[in-house]
Amino acid sequence: LQSIGYTGYLTIEREVGAKPELDIRRAVEFIKQYR
Repeated sequence: LQSIGYTGYLTIEREVGAKPELDIRRAVEFIKQYR
């Protein structure tokens, strides 16, 4: 995203599951791989 000049926010959208906090933590770690 940096290479195309994007500086906005990213949104994590998820389906309802049994462990929402864990799901969000995993999504954040996934996104951090692309920094």
